[in-house]
Amino acid sequence: MNEAELLARLLSGRSNETSFVERKPGSVNKAEIRREACAFANSTPAGEESVIFVGIHDKMGKPTGIQNMESLQKKIREALKEECYPPISYLTHELLYEGETVLAVVISSSSSKPHFTGPAYVREGASTRNASDEAIKDLVLSQIDKCREILRHKNKGLVSVNTIDYKLGDKLPMRRPYTQRAESLWIVRRILCNCINRRQDIRTQNHSPA
Repeated sequence: MNEAELLARLLSGRSNETSFVERKPGSVNKAEIRREACAFANSTPAGEESVIFVGIHDKMGKPTGIQNMESLQKKIREALKEECYPPISYLTHELLYEGETVLAVVISSSSSKPHFTGPAYVREGASTRNASDEAIKDLVLSQIDKCREILRHKNKGLVSVNTIDYKLGDKLPMRRPYTQRAESLWIVRRILCNCINRRQDIRTQNHSPA
């Protein structure tokens, strides 16, 4: 998004904020930056961009200016790269608007969502630790009943995923059931996602080592 497009976006949202435009004064704090950036990264449709305009009154739409641009850039970098998980990618552009310098923080649709405004924590033995990438994915998948069943067998040996294909509205399967076996949860995840995308019936069975 170039300067002209950003100014047009700012003007179009002057009277009201929109789904893709947020305004914040130059005194915005890191908690507000994290909150708005996470919401945009999680909600912006593929191929679209959202913008946080910093240095704009969030109610009136009038420029408030920025006292210390270097300090603001540092605050944004820390908020989005160090305090959000996973880190949020963004671009910044300084704009001259009604005689004041404002900062546009451009956030694209994220392929790494969901994003959180801080780390998730898990227990490992008697210790509390930051959740790893794999643990975060497992926590998200555990919200889906079929995923939860597969995760129940994690680290217990070989897992087989039996699938039967259906088309929406069909009473009979399109073809005979087949079994795919996976020695790692990552492969099971891939199988599961493919099954969900094709509206398949899924059953799991644990094969514990002898």
